[in-house]
Amino acid sequence: MRSLTEKLAVAKKLFAVVLMFSFFAAVSYGQKAETKNLLKSWDGGAAASEEVNVKDSVGQTVVLDQKEAKVISFSAESKAENVTGDSDVYYSIYINITYADGSKKDGVNCLFKTGTHDWEKSEGSFTPEKPIKSLQYHILFRNRAGKAWFRNATLIEGKFETETKK
Repeated sequence: MRSLTEKLAVAKKLFAVVLMFSFFAAVSYGQKAETKNLLKSWDGGAAASEEVNVKDSVGQTVVLDQKEAKVISFSAESKAENVTGDSDVYYSIYINITYADGSKKDGVNCLFKTGTHDWEKSEGSFTPEKPIKSLQYHILFRNRAGKAWFRNATLIEGKFETETKK
Protein backbone atom coordinates (compact mmCIF):
# COMPACT_ATOMS: atom_id res chain seq x y z
CA MET A 1 0.00 0.00 0.00
CA ARG A 2 1.39 3.39 -0.98
CA SER A 3 1.90 6.20 1.49
CA LEU A 4 0.37 9.62 0.92
CA THR A 5 3.81 10.98 -0.07
CA GLU A 6 4.22 8.25 -2.71
CA LYS A 7 0.71 8.92 -4.05
CA LEU A 8 1.45 12.66 -4.30
CA ALA A 9 4.71 11.95 -6.14
CA VAL A 10 2.86 9.75 -8.65
CA ALA A 11 0.19 12.44 -9.08
CA LYS A 12 2.88 15.10 -9.71
CA LYS A 13 4.56 12.92 -12.35
CA LEU A 14 1.21 12.25 -14.04
CA PHE A 15 0.41 15.98 -14.04
CA ALA A 16 3.84 16.72 -15.58
CA VAL A 17 3.22 14.17 -18.33
CA VAL A 18 -0.21 15.61 -19.09
CA LEU A 19 1.32 19.09 -19.21
CA MET A 20 4.04 17.86 -21.58
CA PHE A 21 1.45 16.45 -23.97
CA SER A 22 -0.38 19.77 -24.04
CA PHE A 23 2.70 21.12 -25.86
CA PHE A 24 2.90 18.16 -28.23
CA ALA A 25 4.93 18.67 -31.44
CA ALA A 26 3.64 17.40 -34.79
CA VAL A 27 5.40 15.23 -37.29
CA SER A 28 3.02 14.93 -40.22
CA TYR A 29 3.75 13.07 -43.46
CA GLY A 30 0.32 13.11 -45.10
CA GLN A 31 -1.53 15.87 -46.84
CA LYS A 32 -4.87 15.00 -45.30
CA ALA A 33 -4.01 15.08 -41.59
CA GLU A 34 -6.22 17.28 -39.43
CA THR A 35 -3.95 17.62 -36.41
CA LYS A 36 -4.58 21.15 -35.06
CA ASN A 37 -6.92 20.14 -32.25
CA LEU A 38 -4.96 16.97 -31.61
CA LEU A 39 -1.88 19.00 -30.80
CA LYS A 40 -3.67 21.25 -28.32
CA SER A 41 -5.56 18.76 -26.22
CA TRP A 42 -5.68 15.36 -27.94
CA ASP A 43 -9.45 15.83 -28.19
CA GLY A 44 -10.92 16.12 -31.67
CA GLY A 45 -7.69 15.39 -33.52
CA ALA A 46 -8.11 13.22 -36.57
CA ALA A 47 -6.34 11.68 -39.53
CA ALA A 48 -8.15 10.73 -42.72
CA SER A 49 -7.28 9.28 -46.08
CA GLU A 50 -8.99 7.94 -49.17
CA GLU A 51 -5.74 6.20 -50.16
CA VAL A 52 -3.79 3.56 -48.28
CA ASN A 53 -0.33 5.04 -48.94
CA VAL A 54 -0.72 8.12 -46.70
CA LYS A 55 1.62 8.28 -43.70
CA ASP A 56 0.30 10.38 -40.80
CA SER A 57 1.61 10.57 -37.26
CA VAL A 58 2.11 12.89 -34.36
CA GLY A 59 4.91 12.48 -31.88
CA GLN A 60 6.88 13.91 -29.03
CA THR A 61 10.28 13.18 -27.51
CA VAL A 62 10.13 12.74 -23.73
CA VAL A 63 13.35 12.79 -21.67
CA LEU A 64 13.17 10.48 -18.65
CA ASP A 65 16.86 10.25 -17.61
CA GLN A 66 16.15 7.19 -15.47
CA LYS A 67 18.88 6.22 -13.00
CA GLU A 68 17.43 2.71 -12.70
CA ALA A 69 15.19 0.80 -15.09
CA LYS A 70 11.52 1.52 -14.41
CA VAL A 71 8.44 0.27 -16.23
CA ILE A 72 6.61 2.75 -18.45
CA SER A 73 2.89 2.62 -19.27
CA PHE A 74 1.15 4.33 -22.16
CA SER A 75 -2.35 4.67 -23.54
CA ALA A 76 -4.61 6.66 -25.84
CA GLU A 77 -8.16 6.47 -27.14
CA SER A 78 -9.21 6.26 -30.76
CA LYS A 79 -12.49 6.27 -32.65
CA ALA A 80 -12.56 4.87 -36.20
CA GLU A 81 -14.72 5.20 -39.28
CA ASN A 82 -14.20 2.68 -42.08
CA VAL A 83 -10.51 2.20 -41.24
CA THR A 84 -9.11 -0.44 -43.60
CA GLY A 85 -6.59 -3.18 -42.94
CA ASP A 86 -5.79 -5.48 -40.07
CA SER A 87 -4.87 -4.24 -36.58
CA ASP A 88 -1.12 -3.64 -36.75
CA VAL A 89 1.55 -1.07 -35.89
CA TYR A 90 0.40 1.24 -38.69
CA TYR A 91 -2.59 2.25 -36.52
CA SER A 92 -1.12 2.29 -33.04
CA ILE A 93 0.76 3.94 -30.23
CA TYR A 94 4.39 3.37 -31.22
CA ILE A 95 7.37 4.10 -28.97
CA ASN A 96 11.09 4.21 -29.77
CA ILE A 97 13.37 4.09 -26.73
CA THR A 98 16.94 5.30 -26.22
CA TYR A 99 18.61 3.77 -23.17
CA ALA A 100 21.04 5.66 -20.92
CA ASP A 101 23.96 3.78 -22.53
CA GLY A 102 22.93 4.99 -26.02
CA SER A 103 21.51 1.68 -27.26
CA LYS A 104 17.97 1.63 -28.68
CA LYS A 105 14.75 -0.38 -28.58
CA ASP A 106 12.30 0.50 -31.34
CA GLY A 107 8.73 -0.57 -31.87
CA VAL A 108 7.23 -0.84 -28.41
CA ASN A 109 3.53 -0.56 -29.25
CA CYS A 110 -0.12 -1.17 -28.61
CA LEU A 111 -2.66 -1.41 -31.40
CA PHE A 112 -6.01 0.17 -32.19
CA LYS A 113 -8.86 -1.83 -33.77
CA THR A 114 -9.67 -1.14 -37.41
CA GLY A 115 -13.15 -0.92 -38.96
CA THR A 116 -15.76 1.39 -37.44
CA HIS A 117 -16.08 1.83 -33.68
CA ASP A 118 -16.71 4.45 -31.02
CA TRP A 119 -13.99 5.53 -28.57
CA GLU A 120 -11.82 2.62 -27.49
CA LYS A 121 -8.79 2.73 -25.24
CA SER A 122 -5.56 0.97 -26.10
CA GLU A 123 -2.92 0.65 -23.40
CA GLY A 124 0.33 -1.10 -22.84
CA SER A 125 3.37 -1.21 -20.62
CA PHE A 126 7.03 -1.97 -21.14
CA THR A 127 9.61 -3.15 -18.62
CA PRO A 128 13.02 -1.99 -19.83
CA GLU A 129 16.15 -4.06 -19.35
CA LYS A 130 18.14 -0.93 -18.46
CA PRO A 131 17.47 2.74 -17.60
CA ILE A 132 15.70 4.83 -20.25
CA LYS A 133 17.27 8.15 -21.26
CA SER A 134 14.48 9.27 -23.59
CA LEU A 135 11.72 8.00 -25.81
CA GLN A 136 9.74 9.07 -28.83
CA TYR A 137 6.00 8.60 -28.34
CA HIS A 138 4.03 8.43 -31.61
CA ILE A 139 0.44 7.88 -32.58
CA LEU A 140 0.43 6.39 -36.08
CA PHE A 141 -2.20 6.26 -38.81
CA ARG A 142 -0.42 4.91 -41.88
CA ASN A 143 -1.06 2.79 -44.96
CA ARG A 144 -4.83 2.66 -44.63
CA ALA A 145 -7.97 4.40 -45.76
CA GLY A 146 -10.70 5.71 -43.48
CA LYS A 147 -10.73 8.21 -40.65
CA ALA A 148 -9.49 7.99 -37.06
CA TRP A 149 -9.77 10.38 -34.11
CA PHE A 150 -7.45 10.39 -31.09
CA ARG A 151 -7.62 11.70 -27.53
CA ASN A 152 -6.32 11.23 -23.98
CA ALA A 153 -2.75 10.19 -24.78
CA THR A 154 -0.91 9.22 -21.60
CA LEU A 155 2.60 8.18 -20.68
CA ILE A 156 3.71 7.46 -17.11
CA GLU A 157 6.57 5.78 -15.30
CA GLY A 158 5.08 2.83 -13.44
CA LYS A 159 1.98 0.77 -14.04
CA PHE A 160 -1.51 2.16 -14.45
CA GLU A 161 -3.58 1.70 -11.34
CA THR A 162 -6.63 -0.41 -12.04
CA GLU A 163 -9.97 0.17 -10.39
CA THR A 164 -11.20 -2.47 -8.01
CA LYS A 165 -14.89 -3.26 -8.30
CA LYS A 166 -16.87 -3.62 -5.11
